[in-house]
Amino acid sequence: MIKKNSWCNKVYLSFLLFLSVFGGGHAQDYEWHITQFTEEDGFSQCMVAKVLQDGAGYIWLASWDGLFRYDGYRFKVYKARPGDGQPLSSNRIDNIEHAPDRGLYCRFGKRFYHFRHGVFTPIPDSVRVRESSYLPDKDIRLQIESLPQYKNSDARILQVDNQGGVWVMTGRRLERLFRRRKSVDTRVYNSRENEEEIVRALYEDNMGRVWMADKAGFVRVASSGLSDDVCYLKANGELSSVSVPFGYNVYSILQDYKGQIWLGCKPGGLICLHPEGENFSVQHFMHNPSDPYSLSNDEVYSLAEDAEGRIWIGTYGGGLNLLEEDTLGHIRFYHAGNAMVNYPSEANFVRCLYTLPAGALLIGTSDGLCLCRDSFNPYPDKLVFELFQREPGNARSLSNNWIMDIAESVDSTLYIATYGGGLNCVNVGELLDGHPRFSCFNTEHGLPSDIILAMTKDCDGNIWCSSEMALARFNPQTKTSTNYMRRFFGKGFSFCESALLDLKDNTLIAGTTQGILMFHPDEMRRSDFVPPLVFDCPKEIFLKPEEKNLSVHFAALDFNKNEAIRYAYRFYESSDWIYTNENVVSLANIPAGTSTLYVRSTNGDGNWVDNEQTIVIHRTPRFNELPFAWMLYGILMVLLMGGIVHVVRYIRSLKKELNDIRLSTGETIEYLTTKLQETLSKGQGNNKLETPKIEISESDDELFRKKVNNFIENNISNPDLSINDFALGMSVCRSSLYLQMKRLYGCAPNSYLQQVRLEMAKNMLDAGHSNVSEIAYRCGFSDPKYFSRLFKKSMGMTPSEYMVK
Repeated sequence: MIKKNSWCNKVYLSFLLFLSVFGGGHAQDYEWHITQFTEEDGFSQCMVAKVLQDGAGYIWLASWDGLFRYDGYRFKVYKARPGDGQPLSSNRIDNIEHAPDRGLYCRFGKRFYHFRHGVFTPIPDSVRVRESSYLPDKDIRLQIESLPQYKNSDARILQVDNQGGVWVMTGRRLERLFRRRKSVDTRVYNSRENEEEIVRALYEDNMGRVWMADKAGFVRVASSGLSDDVCYLKANGELSSVSVPFGYNVYSILQDYKGQIWLGCKPGGLICLHPEGENFSVQHFMHNPSDPYSLSNDEVYSLAEDAEGRIWIGTYGGGLNLLEEDTLGHIRFYHAGNAMVNYPSEANFVRCLYTLPAGALLIGTSDGLCLCRDSFNPYPDKLVFELFQREPGNARSLSNNWIMDIAESVDSTLYIATYGGGLNCVNVGELLDGHPRFSCFNTEHGLPSDIILAMTKDCDGNIWCSSEMALARFNPQTKTSTNYMRRFFGKGFSFCESALLDLKDNTLIAGTTQGILMFHPDEMRRSDFVPPLVFDCPKEIFLKPEEKNLSVHFAALDFNKNEAIRYAYRFYESSDWIYTNENVVSLANIPAGTSTLYVRSTNGDGNWVDNEQTIVIHRTPRFNELPFAWMLYGILMVLLMGGIVHVVRYIRSLKKELNDIRLSTGETIEYLTTKLQETLSKGQGNNKLETPKIEISESDDELFRKKVNNFIENNISNPDLSINDFALGMSVCRSSLYLQMKRLYGCAPNSYLQQVRLEMAKNMLDAGHSNVSEIAYRCGFSDPKYFSRLFKKSMGMTPSEYMVK
């Protein structure tokens, strides 16, 4: 049973609207923003009867074309379709109310249905559903009717949601209105109306004057901030109230401890402005090929003054210069072309300089970060430099060699802006020790771009970074970024490099292609609204073994979006966050078991909020993904390998037996052939000369036996020993070996070798050796089973039986 909207609810919604309009600023600082929904958003042009917001934050619409749900991205419609089993007789829904189980009661005509999880269920007539109607607050109605878009129109206010958004129906057109801050505008700070004004250098001197230089050759000097009291610097050093070009493109500005203003130009070298009353006298320094102690290059990108009051000049092509003035007022420039012999040639293209109080000088170049630890050293030839560059295989090296700007936070952490590699940070102590470990923050960590053109630090310690299309406020404590895209400022401009400055009154100014943007960080306050994060799936998902891929849709329900909501997700708690602008995650190769998907988001103003949600995914493993399966596979693999070894040994055994048979057969044939030759020789008698009989002495026989024993003793463990090897070792031919062995031992060489091996095996068994396989291998048998058969044939029993005898 649902009660009607009470007066308390109306007061609460009106209070929310008041906060959205007047909270944190004046009414004139806000404007109405109207969003019109069409078929592109998934909404059909139909009549809407009622708008309702549920506890999760979804917006529900009862329409004449079904029930619509809005998640801030698209409308999803639930209605009857052919063959879907829905009990609806028509898709017209006249009213919706909250149901106690977080579902909805829907009415068509006089018939009520219960809706939950995409299913409509008829409600018996005996169940009463109390209906309510929305009556807008009078102040809200008057504000909407006062807008020019709704004059003389039949606009009907359907609902005010929990963010103060007003849902309005005009005819068949659905719209949502909400109040947001007006965009920051830069038009009033362009000195040349309707002309491009690319600001390249910004500086605030010790009198509070703001110096601004653009690429058209103009240098403006404002008395304070960006007041109307602006003068133009002329080439002769005079300040003029009339717009006149200076004549040089100034890329960097610096005021030294003497009050002199230094201007670095491209081209044009270095200019020093000496104060003389309200104007300046001009001293110009340029490269002179005939003077080795002149400026090394006329393109000056950066200037810095160290704690000793020395001026350092960074040139784009001539490296680093040190300005030195002697007691007579003569100025010399030390650089790699004269006394600065240790300066690395890779650091010739200097883009920025930064000095540390301890005497270290940082040189940001187009090819890495260069460090001079002892810049106070009075001898330029003794200065030592160290260059840090990107190392492809080292994640803690610089992410990019193109250094654009350098800033330092209150906790002694250096922030290094790169062109294409995002923001690098490193501890000052680690850098000075020579073992820096750089950390990188880029678009994967929430920055709007990997290209950072300029940086500055505000009074709260935040690091402001400018890219071409956005500003980012980086919080060093939380390591999070709040982004302000270009559309936040209203005008179509781009930010410029090296043109971002924090003034003494905590005002920030930024150079753009259309002039100067000036704002206070408090004006850039973003909404701290924490949008609920909802999913188009249950909080627990159960997958079958074959289901290894999954897409999860989600939405952060912030309907007051000024910027696209960014999301971050990770599949494991220990893994890194992955950042995306899409509200869907496609998971592939989901492992078996239980996994958790973590998701969080920004709100509609780009602030990261604490709205992390999780989805638990259970996937039933396949048989081959079970630990038991892997154990079984391991056992089968061991058995297979054992079988292969067994087959190989068996084949070798067969080969050995065949070889023995072949040798025995060959020896028998040789013996018969020799006997036949002797018989034929005797039968021919007187027809041929009788072969002289060679007498062999007993000493020769003894020597032959000794050689046989030595050869067998040295080769008995070789299972591949052949008769050819035997004959070669005895230095006789096969026939002579056979005859000698037959005469002296009464058997063929192979048979004798086998007898010796069996006798050796028998002796080993008698000596207590119990491993039959080891005995077989040591005695020259390639297969223990073959050895056992021969042993049994010779001894009448197997080796095992012989051991227990």
